Amino acid sequence: ARKRWKAPQGPFFNDPRRKKGWFRIERRVIDTINHTPAGSTIRIAVYSFDRMPVAKALIAAHRRGVKVQMILNDHQYTKAMRAIRKEIGAKRYRSSFIYRCTAGCRSKQNKYNNMHTKFYSFSQAGRSKDVLAVGSANMMLNADIHQWNDLYFTSGDHELFRQFVALFKDMTKD
Repeated sequence: ARKRWKAPQGPFFNDPRRKKGWFRIERRVIDTINHTPAGSTIRIAVYSFDRMPVAKALIAAHRRGVKVQMILNDHQYTKAMRAIRKEIGAKRYRSSFIYRCTAGCRSKQNKYNNMHTKFYSFSQAGRSKDVLAVGSANMMLNADIHQWNDLYFTSGDHELFRQFVALFKDMTKD
């Protein structure tokens, strides 16, 4: 079933006004993580992250042989971040890591710069290759139930995917 699955396509939205609208984006991200096969790479760049269900999915992916790379802003250090760090470490030269950037990940200008990017990339998920999700969604409980957020999924656009991977690699230099 994991090999037949195809990544979501198009926009997804959270609706904070109705319980039914909560966690829509998070469910799509977890589903994509769960369908990422061994040997693939997941790269996530988000401002904030506290969702243990996402952390558990990333840890399970790492244990089945997926490279997991995350960069986040340095304004918080949550239980979810600590759980992932315990599993994969924080050394950016390794194939898997979680790292909190300073000064926006791409500047040393001052301590007030923030890394505010939000994108999720999967080299493969199910039958889909070069899966990219870009939008306003952090993986935060507050974002799931109190904020209007969006995440746009696309796959198969190798050039766009390559550009986001290059951006991610640039950001990991901090």
